[in-house]
Amino acid sequence: MRYDLIASDFDDTLLPQSKSLSEYTKQTIKTYVEKGGRFVLTTGRMFASISKVAESLGLHGEVISYQGALTKNVDTGEVVDFTQFGRDLAVEYAKFLKKFPVIIQMYVSDSLCIEEENPYSKRYAEFCGIEFKPVGDAVKFLAETTLPINKIYAYVPEEKCASLRNIAIKEFGDRLLINSSKPWNVEAVNINASKGKAVMNLAARYGIPREKVMTFGDNLNDMDMIEKAGFGVAVGNAVPELKEVADYVTADCADDGVARAIEKFCL
Repeated sequence: MRYDLIASDFDDTLLPQSKSLSEYTKQTIKTYVEKGGRFVLTTGRMFASISKVAESLGLHGEVISYQGALTKNVDTGEVVDFTQFGRDLAVEYAKFLKKFPVIIQMYVSDSLCIEEENPYSKRYAEFCGIEFKPVGDAVKFLAETTLPINKIYAYVPEEKCASLRNIAIKEFGDRLLINSSKPWNVEAVNINASKGKAVMNLAARYGIPREKVMTFGDNLNDMDMIEKAGFGVAVGNAVPELKEVADYVTADCADDGVARAIEKFCL
């Protein structure tokens, strides 16, 4: 087997817009694992959400969540890697976001916290299979909480997303990792966290060299792990920037791009 560890983004990379994985994709992943491969989901989603996905696919061991800020074992609950958001910086960043017409979502101790109930957060929670908790003013809540802060997420209209992301990077890029996983969001985590770092840390944990690591992604938040892996693959529906740095471009997510590449290069 050419690649001993495969790390794949989930939404729009493995999971298509139809919101269901094909039997072909499920079986391909199963076969890869049965032959000794280690398949790891890596996502911007919270652990509480992606762990359910891993279990439904029959996957064991670690999953990487919060853009690489939390790596945790779905079987044992062991925290393998955790990089939390500094509280003072979280407050400063929330004050910055409140200057713009965005919906702020805060991920605190693996729970989704919002300022007040709104249609977007309600749909988001239903899609991810988790609950949300209205906590009032984001700045006040973050200043007072004693719980670990995982991530701060802003929902913004698509036509304003790139602009907000660029402004955020200009002001906080030396202190926070800021990127987007959808055309309508801006996500921020600790500057020392990234999917790429989390994947390579996990590979090192199991003695797997970089050359034996394969990664899949579709968006800007996948850039780091595509570049760091021995073989980085972009799905056909990926953003142009990711395709430019990928070693290989496979079929679209909807056409089982991940499974086709696994079959081609690993099976």
